[in-house]
Amino acid sequence: MLGYQQQIMKATDVENMHHHNIATLGDKLYNLQNEIHQTEQFVSRYKNTDKKYLKIRGIAEQNVNGLLAEQGPLLTSAIIAVVQALRVNPDKYAIIFGDSEYDNSSEYHEGLLEVARSFLKILSNQKIDMTMVAVAVKEQ
Repeated sequence: MLGYQQQIMKATDVENMHHHNIATLGDKLYNLQNEIHQTEQFVSRYKNTDKKYLKIRGIAEQNVNGLLAEQGPLLTSAIIAVVQALRVNPDKYAIIFGDSEYDNSSEYHEGLLEVARSFLKILSNQKIDMTMVAVAVKEQ
């Protein structure tokens, strides 16, 4: 019985960690949306002067392309995890996209946790593969 309680406590800790991570990502997303809004306002002020606009646009494109190159694998892994989870058991995840009355149910959270676990597994495997390649290149 004690082992079962420890498993429940560990699962609860993991769930709390995922809730914290989701909240953190939500905050980051909110901040990025604010930055996008500010950038759009900034760009709209300078759109009338072609030289300045083109220069600013070029710098912005470089920054965005750099960010996407940096975060691309993470975004790809997240999308793959969600799609794989939906493909494996589409009926189970109907609760995620369904009525809001289920938003706080354990089934809803189980679905989210399963997607998060899938994402973590894909990301972990990706990082392990990258590390192995880096080690192999150094040894040559």
